[in-house]
Amino acid sequence: MEKQADKQTSENVVVFLLAGFLFFHVCEFMVVMPLGPQLMRNLVLDSAQFSYLVSSYNFTAAASALFGLVWMDRFDRKRSLLLVNLLFALGTFACSISSTYSELLTARSFTGAFGGIISAISMAIIADVVPMVRRGFAMGKMMSGFSLAAIAGVPLGLILAQNFSWQTPFLAVSLGSALLSLFALFVLPPVRSHLNSNTERLNVMDFWRVLARKEHLKAFLFMVFLMMGQFTVIPFISPYLVSNMGMSESQLPVVYLLGGGLTVVGNPLIGKLADRYNKQLVFRLCSTLAIVPILAITHLGVVSLAVSLLVTSLFFIFISGRMSPAMALISDVPEDLQRGRFLSCVTAVQQGSAGLASWLAGSIIKVEADGSLLHYPSVGYIALGFCLMAILWVSQLKKVEAKPSF
Repeated sequence: MEKQADKQTSENVVVFLLAGFLFFHVCEFMVVMPLGPQLMRNLVLDSAQFSYLVSSYNFTAAASALFGLVWMDRFDRKRSLLLVNLLFALGTFACSISSTYSELLTARSFTGAFGGIISAISMAIIADVVPMVRRGFAMGKMMSGFSLAAIAGVPLGLILAQNFSWQTPFLAVSLGSALLSLFALFVLPPVRSHLNSNTERLNVMDFWRVLARKEHLKAFLFMVFLMMGQFTVIPFISPYLVSNMGMSESQLPVVYLLGGGLTVVGNPLIGKLADRYNKQLVFRLCSTLAIVPILAITHLGVVSLAVSLLVTSLFFIFISGRMSPAMALISDVPEDLQRGRFLSCVTAVQQGSAGLASWLAGSIIKVEADGSLLHYPSVGYIALGFCLMAILWVSQLKKVEAKPSF
């Protein structure tokens, strides 16, 4: 009994650290979106340019995650995570010293090349360390890094931007991420259980084996539906709240503070429900409930602050909450020896789909002379369609049956 308790304590330490890495990764990625009104004003950007700024991170993250397929399972995951995170911190620092659109776009692209792999390595560590019976709860706790980024990181970043400059949040993320790497160097244990003498795993041809497997392809398509169902809407929430729904820029931190606070509680709870009952059922329930705030956010006009906070908080809860059972299901699809590369490919699909969704939304939405956004309701209907496809497709996720070796 004591041994089991010690093991779960060790798992909790690992999950806590990974949530920290995810926190800074999400802060860097997310803060650009609520900074939208300020960036569009100070750098004189239209909706398409702003969407490129958001999606540039995703596209380079997708490309680097694909590259990670050929090396992720070759090394101790701790070493890989620390190296990638330091390069991510360097890229974020480059964002903090940018002063033009082209400089920021370049720095964001560099940062995304390493930020995306952080998520893949973190998921692989969870899958290696935590058994499936507790993995939904662990994924939920790790995903709390997303919630904490919303409840603390993003509001703080907005406050820093309003009191200093839009570059200041990037500097804060860079310093925080570098300090976390130093702390994890001494606290995070090595993660080497996936290493063995099987030389086939080191063959670059395994890249094709990961991509071409039918069960893997179904998981990749599921991830496309997930991302397209939310990142068509997310990048323009803040600009729409300010320009169309009557919220002031100084009130934006409250949106992320409240929504993030609710998801800090909601994500682990949803993950625990998924472990206790049925992960597919819980995913379908959260996705169905998410449809209401998706349509509300994209269709409302000028409303009171209370209504805005209600709608955005529901959006945070259900969009974020559905990711816990979704990622637990996805992480169980591959064979153990291919899990790192598979999850790296999942991250590539995730980031590429998010970038495509941002680009698509930016190409549809137009900015009026008074700053208001047009055609956001059309984006809401697109998100609705992809949400429905994810609900239907989740039943296709099946674990790969390992072939016996003789």
